[in-house]
Parts: sequence; C-alpha cells; structure tokens
Amino acid sequence: MAKKVLQLLLIGSLGFVTVTGCTDGGTVKPDASKMPDGNKQQAKMPIRFYSQGYQTKIDVASHDVVTPYVENKFNLEFTEMYVNNDQPLKERLNQWIATKNLPDVMMMDKAGASYAVSTGQFADLTDYIKDMPNLQRWFPQQYWSRFTNDGKNYQIPTPVVDTNSNDPKYADDPYNSGKRLTSLYVREDLLAKAGYKFKPLKDIRRDTVDQGKKPTLQDFAIEPAIKTPEDFYQLLKKMKDLNVSANGKPLIPISFPIWAQFHFGSMFDFGHWTQDKNGTVDGFLGSKDAKKYHEYLNRLYQDGLLDKDFIIQKDDQLQTKAATGQLGVILAVLNLDAVRQSLLNIDPSMELRAIPWPKENPDKGYYDIYEGSFWRILIRKDFPDIKRLTQYLDWTLSDEALDLMSWGPDNAGIWKMQDGKKVFIDPQVESDMLTGKLGGKGADYYGLYSRQFYSKASYFGLGWYLVRDYNPKSPLRSYPPKYDLYVMNSGMIANGSYNVSGTASYGDGSKEAEAASNSYWTFTTLDVAKLLTPKTKDEFDKNWNAIIMKYMKDTNYEQAAKNMMQWFKDNPPAKK
Repeated sequence: MAKKVLQLLLIGSLGFVTVTGCTDGGTVKPDASKMPDGNKQQAKMPIRFYSQGYQTKIDVASHDVVTPYVENKFNLEFTEMYVNNDQPLKERLNQWIATKNLPDVMMMDKAGASYAVSTGQFADLTDYIKDMPNLQRWFPQQYWSRFTNDGKNYQIPTPVVDTNSNDPKYADDPYNSGKRLTSLYVREDLLAKAGYKFKPLKDIRRDTVDQGKKPTLQDFAIEPAIKTPEDFYQLLKKMKDLNVSANGKPLIPISFPIWAQFHFGSMFDFGHWTQDKNGTVDGFLGSKDAKKYHEYLNRLYQDGLLDKDFIIQKDDQLQTKAATGQLGVILAVLNLDAVRQSLLNIDPSMELRAIPWPKENPDKGYYDIYEGSFWRILIRKDFPDIKRLTQYLDWTLSDEALDLMSWGPDNAGIWKMQDGKKVFIDPQVESDMLTGKLGGKGADYYGLYSRQFYSKASYFGLGWYLVRDYNPKSPLRSYPPKYDLYVMNSGMIANGSYNVSGTASYGDGSKEAEAASNSYWTFTTLDVAKLLTPKTKDEFDKNWNAIIMKYMKDTNYEQAAKNMMQWFKDNPPAKK
C-alpha cells in the first residue's frame, strides 16, 4: 500500500462505562483486576500521538460526545496530534529523538515502523500484546510474522477484516456491504456525454438495494468496457474533448494526490513486491512495467489529461477541485462522501461511479495488500504506563467501545431502546446517521462513525480502523438490512489491484527492501517531474536511464530482490 494511502480512511472514537443495552457479542473481556476502571485515583494520562496516514487533521465534531466520555473513563487526555508533513519521516523522527520530544504513540506503515524500531526508542510489547485479548480476537493470527522485528512484537497492528471474502460470516451477512477500495471514480454525467452506455447508480439502487437485493457485476457494466490503460486514455480524451467547464475553469480529466501515482500505476505490472508463477520477484521501480507505466503517465501529462499541478497541490486544494466539479475522474480525496454530496447538490446527474481498474495484465499490479492490517502502532519505551496504555488500546476493539463510537454514550440522549434494539430518538439524527449525510445532526455533529469518524478521540485507538470495513455494532443493524451501494460499487468491481492471494508483500524489513521502497517515494516527489516533462522519446529515455541506474545502485536492488525471494519462500501464499 502506498506510503500515505488511506490518509482519508484512518479515523475513530471510544468510551468506557457500561452502555445501556450493550451486549457482550463475543467480545473477550480482559481480567477486571488488570483493567483501568476510570476512577479518580489514577493520575491523568496525557497522550501525544503521531499518524503517518494524515497530512491534514480531520474536522472535529461540533458536539463531540465521544472524546470527553473516553477521556473521563480512562482518565486520559488526548493532547497533541501530529500529522504528516513534507519533512521525511526518518528526519522528523530523528529530530524528535534528538530533542527528547518523541510522541507517546506513533502510527506508521511497515517501512516507517521498521526504521523506528531500529532506533531503539520504542518498547518491546511482546508481553503486553499477550494480554490484549480483543486484539487477538480480531487480528488474523497467520499474519503475525509480518508484524515482528527479530521475533519480537514492537508493533501493534490495527486490525481489518477481509469483508469482500467468501467467508460465510461476511458473505451471508445482510448488513455487510464489503470494503470500499481505492478506486477510479468517474462522473456519470461526463461518462454519458462521452458516449458510454451504463445503468445509472440511482437505477441500480432502485432495482437492488432498495429491494433488499445485492447488485451484480452486470449491473455495473459499462459499454464499451474500459478494460485497459489505453481504454482509460480514450475515456479521458473524450472527456477533454467535451470542452466543459466548472466555475469558469476548464475540466481537468483526472487528478490525484502525489502519493496516489503509486496506486495509479497498478494498471500495469508495477507496485509492491510480487512473485509471479515462475518465482520471479520484483517491485517498485524494478517492476517489469515500471518504465511502461511512466511512459503512460508522461503521455497523459503531455496531452493535458493529467492535472499539471498534481505534484504540488495540497490535499485541501484537490478536495475543492473535486467538490466543485473541476475533475472528470477522481482517485483519492480527503473526504469522498463530502465530494459526492457536493456534486449531487450541484447537479443530481454528477454521480460518482467506481469503475474496474483498467489492467495491462489482470494478474499483476497491486497498490495494496491484505495481511490483516496496514498501519502499526508503536509506543515510546519510556512511556510511564505502557500497561495501562495497551489495555486502553485493546479496549478500543471491544464490543463496548465499538458500540459507543457507533451510538454515543447513554447520557448523550441520542438513542433509546425499542423492541430490544437501540434506535435513534431524533428523526433527523436517524436519517443523517443511516445515510451518512454531513452538515446536519449525524456523525460529523456528534463525533460518531458513519463511513468516517469525526471525534478527536478517533486518532487514538485501534477499533476505529476495524469498523471502516466491518462494524458489528453499526446502527444499521437496528433497522431493516439495506446494502450500501457506494461501498459495493467500489468493493465488487474495483478489486483488481487489491492483493488478497499472498503473492504480494510490503517487504521483508531488510534495509535493502526498505531502501527500494523509500527511494521510490523520494522519486515520486523529487524526480518524477523529469519523466513528465520530456516531449520526446529520446529525452524521456535519457532521464529514465539515469533515474533507474541511480535507483538500482542506491538501493542495492539486486540484493533486495534476493531477500524478497527468500521472504516469499518463508511466507508462501495460502493454498486454495
């Protein structure tokens, strides 16, 4: 997965005293004698948190009922929240260490976590993790080896479940709409004007989810099909040729954050470390189609189809472009639901529709990998009460905590019991929570979860990442089942670049494999422009050869590939 991916998805909230009507639901309850009870004998515990997954802080709810409740329950105080910035993580981490200002809790990707552990500043949590029963319940045990350093547990994974799997627990759950994947979203109004035939999402909703039925792949079909990168190029060109504008500005066929060029490349045999059926291993700029992909990117850039400012724009600028109708295709934004709502307010025909990933090779090219988690939490080794902190983090995966962030605490007056189930009291709250509407009295008003989180506490936990994909305490479960068409649109047809087979990997943690990854991310910010601006093949080839020669030398790529061959041997894909 990309270094900064899912910046848009990493949000949550928490709580403690027993919530009225909350049932055990199978949650493993820690030994009460070991569990903080929220009494006032405990000293207030301030927590400073860093998240690599965010470049912009979320908007905290105006009437956040979750954060005060959680802070009071555990006698915590969520103080500083640090988000990612333009400073390289390694440099920033070393600066924090040198100034003795290291955040208490740090959430990072595999490469960041591996380097952080190597500094010796983070706690070995092996013994603490053994006393985290809710973590053990939700995290798939077969993936633990991917989250260790020298056999020790410095990293606490943030569990996610594969809700798109054929496991009957999820496949047969009428409340499970699957996982919303990183997707290419095309505006339906432009798709139609460009001559494509399809069934609009509003009609699919009417004929399927509104009738309690799951849509089929055929429901989402587009003619002519957009199967290959060349097909996608033609789509973008047709959009540009429409000569439409928004707010007096010409349409930009496609834009995305600078980090998403990694995701975009999954249309080709390019991306994370992969092993093919012949045992060949490659990844990043050493991938088989790395050059072909960047030639394609150059073509889009030179032909005016790719946003000229995608390298320098900020996340909020991209959000504004998308929300005001300046983009034809969207890959990743800060808040997709807010963009969709804004577009529909402008014109109901401006619906966003996920399309299948165009692929050069259907079996190659992955921007993300399922291995039970992506983000990892580390705790500085001199934190004064690691046991209390890990017990709190484990609690955030409990049914009690998931219920709290879904409904709010009892004393908030948001819900009541009716026929043995919780229901919302206020009709507007009910409507806004069940539909995910923003700007009213829903999740973004109370700091609850509805497709995204809006409480300050949402940064400081584990369970909040779990419920992005699967929420056993969702308010939807108190009402007649109704699938989420938007999630199903993405999860059902945009899964071609999401690896669940075990044939892809983030790396083995070795310095060579990490260098191959880190050097790629440096390239995306410093050197990719050298491949976008050339107007001739000769100039492109000259720049590419210089970049790739330096990359291979600086990363010791040949050794990295050998390391990864051994890793795949030690961690073979699960047998079907």
